Amino acid sequence: MIRNGLSLPLGLVLGLVLMVSVSGCESGTPTNQYTGYIEAETLEVGAAQPGWVESLLVAEGQLVQAGDPLFKLEQGQQAAQLAQSQALLKEARAQLADLEKGLRPEEVAQIEAQLKEAQAQVDYTAAEKKRLRSTASQNYSSQSDLDKAVAAYDEALARREVVQQQLKVAQLPAREDALEAAKERISAAQAQLENAQWALQQRTVFAAQSGSVEEIYFRPGEFINAGAPVVSILLSDGLKVRFYVSPQVHAQLTLGQKVNVYPPNGDAVSPLSASIQYLAQKPEFTPPVLYGKDTRDELVFLVEARLDDNARLTPGVPVDVRL
Repeated sequence: MIRNGLSLPLGLVLGLVLMVSVSGCESGTPTNQYTGYIEAETLEVGAAQPGWVESLLVAEGQLVQAGDPLFKLEQGQQAAQLAQSQALLKEARAQLADLEKGLRPEEVAQIEAQLKEAQAQVDYTAAEKKRLRSTASQNYSSQSDLDKAVAAYDEALARREVVQQQLKVAQLPAREDALEAAKERISAAQAQLENAQWALQQRTVFAAQSGSVEEIYFRPGEFINAGAPVVSILLSDGLKVRFYVSPQVHAQLTLGQKVNVYPPNGDAVSPLSASIQYLAQKPEFTPPVLYGKDTRDELVFLVEARLDDNARLTPGVPVDVRL
């Protein structure tokens, strides 16, 4: 969250601006010069999740770049959830692989042994049927014995066919619906893993923009709610000057127009360059900070100009602006 803020107490800022305004009037301020003050934009950085602050990775006043780590929250629960998600995904993939290759080798070997047994029974009953057919023709055996031998042979053939079909099925992968369900379990486990990875990553918070650490609100060992600011960053390009102009001057200004900014005692140094980024569309009465005998009833327009240079100015400091 970006907010505007003054680093100096408002009363002090107003007093300084008033002093500069009065001084400028007494010394003959140029007609194109206006008194304003520096304002800063800060980035309030919090975490997406609640938790205990484990460690701070920056200090107040430290310069940071976009992508630098700022602080860490305790992550024991998130690390455990990540490990669990990884295990579930591994299990789901193993189940799919098992379904795709059919039964285990040991189970297939057992069915193959049954097939050998069934084939042996076919061979035996075939030989017995042949023997009884020969002896029955010579009246050495009865017709009933031959009939029993033929029936036993047919039964052995049927048994062999059943086992052959069992072996064929065992060597096939699972049914299509079972395979599809296994693939869906993998997708769900993958999504759960990605969520766990994201949750763990959120326990370390990084700077989204460059600037300097202005204030730290929480220390290690303190609990924060989701979204609560922990670190405030004064943005590198967040300094701007605010000043007020008359309606006549306002009508001549344009967005992007360059202005010169003079810090306190600025006559001794080169002015800083700024670009107008905001022109108020509604007038207002001269703010109390600019009251003078001849100006308290005048309407003025607020103008904001962003400093082009990465100037090291303190927010709240009064400055002179020349058009």
